Amino acid sequence: MQVLKHLLMKLFLKTFISTTICFFIALPLLAKEILVSKQKGSTDRQKFVSAYEKAQKGDVVIVDMDIVLHNDENPIHIKKNKISIVGKIQGDSLFKITRTHQKNFLFKVSSQHINIKNLQFEQGMQQLYFQNEPHTSKKITIENCYFKNGKYTGINFKGKYKNVLIKNCTFNNTKFSLQTMDCPVLENFVIDTCQFIKGDHQISLDNPHANIVKHKNIHIKNCSFGFASRFNIALANTQNVCIENSNFKGGTGSYAQALHFEDRTKNVLVKNNKIECMADVAILLYATDKIGHGTGRKLTEEEKYASGSGNVTLINNQITSGMADAAISIGYGQGYLKITGDNVIQSKKEAIKSFKSAKNIQLMIDDHTFINGKRYDEIKTLLDSKEKERYLKIK
Repeated sequence: MQVLKHLLMKLFLKTFISTTICFFIALPLLAKEILVSKQKGSTDRQKFVSAYEKAQKGDVVIVDMDIVLHNDENPIHIKKNKISIVGKIQGDSLFKITRTHQKNFLFKVSSQHINIKNLQFEQGMQQLYFQNEPHTSKKITIENCYFKNGKYTGINFKGKYKNVLIKNCTFNNTKFSLQTMDCPVLENFVIDTCQFIKGDHQISLDNPHANIVKHKNIHIKNCSFGFASRFNIALANTQNVCIENSNFKGGTGSYAQALHFEDRTKNVLVKNNKIECMADVAILLYATDKIGHGTGRKLTEEEKYASGSGNVTLINNQITSGMADAAISIGYGQGYLKITGDNVIQSKKEAIKSFKSAKNIQLMIDDHTFINGKRYDEIKTLLDSKEKERYLKIK
């Protein structure tokens, strides 16, 4: 009997120990919060880097002091996956990552599964620069951040990206506020509830050299675009984009649009927006004049016809331009322009016009679309060609 009890106790202890070990192995390590201000270092950069180097997967680097990068200090390179960099909340203001000049970068990021939140990026050449080639980066969130006075870009992506969310961010006086550069993969790339103030190109999805693998669910929504020098949104060789529930003030220059689509851009849905550009065209579909970001050789006429944009659908928009040009202009258009739902299109000159497009683009306009104060079904019945051209001029 004693032997049996001994064997049962031994079996129980073995099972208990084994189960306990497995339980603790299975437990996830608790995420740590690492305060930048508590780190050693003679400069702000050194303190931040010290905090970052301590971070493991799941950890949060808490920025609780301003980080100033000086002329002789390199950009901060973020390489680790699955970490968060979060500014500590201090009333209405954000802790800053800034440079003493507009040269060089602030952050260069080559990681994925990363969250950047509650920070102000100021000065510098490129403020938050993502580059991951040849890999694909996933799950990037940038939230509640402020980008100010960037000489070139606020946020720039180069490479392949899936599941990117940029939300509740403000871009103020940064030349290219939010940009992609030759990205073959942009999948589930969402810009939500952001504000754009000044700048040259406020959103520039500029991919002329990209061999597109997948552009899917690129979504710009609930945003506010103030006056830009040139474009609120410029798309080049970008596909499968939805722009909705946003307000646009347009550009102020002689060549400036609220929405500028060029260089093989196609499959764009523009829905429930207020779109203005009183200095120039509100919406332009066009073929670029030069190869690759406007810096290469000039395209021939044949190349322009081949690189025109199209397959654009407009639903329930208010579109207004001033004296300078049409509300909607199409050059070297391809595919179709579909205007459906309750659109109101207004211009002091021609409302919709095209050039070098008549053979290559199909216009599909709902009869109840209002164009310069008249329904389209009435415009179609006009006999005077000059009068008709005030509403629709197709060449």
